[in-house]
Amino acid sequence: MEAGDARAVGAKVLVSHAEADVLLPHCEANDVHLIALRRRNLLRQVVSGQVARQTGIHNSKSYVPEAGRRFDLNMRRVIARLENAVDEQRQHDAFLAGYGRPSIVVYYEDWVQDKAAFFETVFGFLGVDALIPQETTFKRTTPEPLSEIVVNYDRFARLVKKAGCEAFLEE
Repeated sequence: MEAGDARAVGAKVLVSHAEADVLLPHCEANDVHLIALRRRNLLRQVVSGQVARQTGIHNSKSYVPEAGRRFDLNMRRVIARLENAVDEQRQHDAFLAGYGRPSIVVYYEDWVQDKAAFFETVFGFLGVDALIPQETTFKRTTPEPLSEIVVNYDRFARLVKKAGCEAFLEE
């Protein structure tokens, strides 16, 4: 492929990278379109990470959760990480609002629910023909409702509500 032939290229860039003095001006000067992949439910993202640390399983193609499993999570750590995730999402919002070039926010949950529609949205935004990748063979490692897998869920829910994140308890 020659320079200039590519119509779309993807890369994972964190907000801290995007604010760098080199990357942002380059993106703006070259009319780079940004796609922000997010989680709607930041609490599930945090709990999934904590469960992965406890089980040692961060992703799997063959994982089948053990029936009735429960996890005793470090509640302070979960709330601190949840508050950090909410703050980071606010930073993302501010960054995208000031970017000045086309951008779109897409959600992991939409990808899980309907991959074809998800990719149609992404490729439509980019203005290129949609190429729907073959189905992933990876399995969700925490598909259960939080109320079923978190030990002392009532206390957990109170702390989440106190942190102002009650909406994330709804599944």
